[in-house]
Amino acid sequence: MIRIFALAGLSLLFGCSAFAQDATTDTRPGIAPDIREDETRLKVQHGNFVVVPIPISNPTLEEGLVAGAAYFYPQSEEEEKLQPASVTAAAGLYTNNDSRTLALVQQNYWKNNKWRFTGVVGGADLRLSLLAPEESIAGTSVDWRINGKFLFAKIARRIKGNWYGGVLTRLVDASQSIESDLTGFEFDTGSDITSVQSYSAAYRSFHSLIDSVVLAWEIQGCNRGGTAPLWDACTVKLRGFSATDYLGRVSGSGQIEARWQLSERWGMVSFAGAGYVGSSFNGIREREAIPSYGAGVRFTVLKAKRINLRLDYARSTDSDAVHISVG
Repeated sequence: MIRIFALAGLSLLFGCSAFAQDATTDTRPGIAPDIREDETRLKVQHGNFVVVPIPISNPTLEEGLVAGAAYFYPQSEEEEKLQPASVTAAAGLYTNNDSRTLALVQQNYWKNNKWRFTGVVGGADLRLSLLAPEESIAGTSVDWRINGKFLFAKIARRIKGNWYGGVLTRLVDASQSIESDLTGFEFDTGSDITSVQSYSAAYRSFHSLIDSVVLAWEIQGCNRGGTAPLWDACTVKLRGFSATDYLGRVSGSGQIEARWQLSERWGMVSFAGAGYVGSSFNGIREREAIPSYGAGVRFTVLKAKRINLRLDYARSTDSDAVHISVG
């Protein structure tokens, strides 16, 4: 997904296809954990049909709710041992800044998990805000609206062990409007644009220090080429500010997080990191260090799948933010 749409679209995908981030029952890449067997008030379930509400809060989309519904296809005992259940899901997102997204998701596994397919189709109407460029009315915010449709499809085949190879396609048909005469020299801010070149890379690592403490770190990079629309800009993927504060053709970030498991359900985290943005839309903190640091609380709502309700408070140079999510 395009990064701005991903803020909404991936929330839907995690919400309706059973929270793909923190699985421990099956750690193979690409597996969506089956949440039917967990006893929790987080979900409403009837047989193979599950409904899950997920609260969200962040400085980009503000406060809102993701409501997802999923149907898990029945399996034989032999199939349950060898591959996850296929699932069809739908979800909708709405936040108090009047942003909304709707998505349909299909995940299939077959031939003893040799083949995997994931497809997502949906639409989004996002109401965001931008910081004005330094050359104009610096420090002020302007309204930015993105409206469009997106499609993602990926099919992969096991090569060896947990290694898979495959092909994917991503299509976005979107228009945007900015309620000002602002012009970003590095981006096309017109209403209809085609994005041509997009590159990104990320690496994450996790280290168990003692039984109750895990140290995690990650580095990420992004580059945009060609006639890039503003909604396809690189962002600084850290906490403490809106994703739309730092939009550029190039960005990078690194962060480290310590995680303490205090009890069976409760945990704490602390984190710190820094990023940068180049060829930016507004020129703010161009190629300067952008810090991010803070702490948070975790409450496990689905123990078997390590699904946590996450509350983080983060600070940066000129801002702070509270982040609430499930993952």
